[in-house]
Amino acid sequence: MSNYALGHTSDEARRLMRQAEYLAPHTRRALQAAGIGPGKRVLDLGAGMGDVSLLAVELGAEVVAVERDPATIERARARLAGARVEILQGTLPDIEVPGTFDVICGRLILMYLPDPAAVLRRLAQQLKPGGGVAFIEYDFRPARMLPSPALARASVEAFCRVLEKIGCHTDLGFRLPQIFTAAGLPQPTVDTLLWTSSFDDDVGHEMIQGVQLAVTPIAERVGMKHELDPDPATLPERLRAAVRAEGTLVGPAVVGVASRLG
Repeated sequence: MSNYALGHTSDEARRLMRQAEYLAPHTRRALQAAGIGPGKRVLDLGAGMGDVSLLAVELGAEVVAVERDPATIERARARLAGARVEILQGTLPDIEVPGTFDVICGRLILMYLPDPAAVLRRLAQQLKPGGGVAFIEYDFRPARMLPSPALARASVEAFCRVLEKIGCHTDLGFRLPQIFTAAGLPQPTVDTLLWTSSFDDDVGHEMIQGVQLAVTPIAERVGMKHELDPDPATLPERLRAAVRAEGTLVGPAVVGVASRLG
């Protein structure tokens, strides 16, 4: 599957930018571990609205970003106007970008590809000597296994089943080290953040609602809409009440993995 599964609506763009605020510190650490700094040339895969590219630019890099959706590209170009970012249209895994790079990176993109290791293996051929690779991916297994309010767990399990039905890897995060080594990359470093939300934290509750809304067209297409929460409009408020009554909401693990060539 080469398409971003959750669509390219303006609502999804806003959800991604809100998510990016939460993930920014964790992402920055992974980019730095891969060697991004002043004067580096970076390839950002599945750039979306450009949040990872912006972090790389803040670290001093110049970025070539790849995004498949024309409308998203236009939004990103307007948002990144003046930044050292060139945005190209292309679809993974087939995209071919000319030149060599100091670092190849991406966030929440490999989980949508049928063979992430093959993509990394091919693109790693464009790394300069001593170059680095950094990717940040979710692993939803903690959200499905650790204690959490019943409504939160049911919501996460439902949209995971929908995504898995169309071939997404909802358990990719903790498998990234094996994917890196299968791609011929050196053993990586691993940095993990467990997403949690308290009752007064809008981000986690709104993320669950946003993902459900994004996967609803997929669920309808594959005959699984009945598995999703029937009232997404009130879901954040009900999640807030559930957390207040039952305890902390546990979301996915955010796994940042970085490797550098010798």
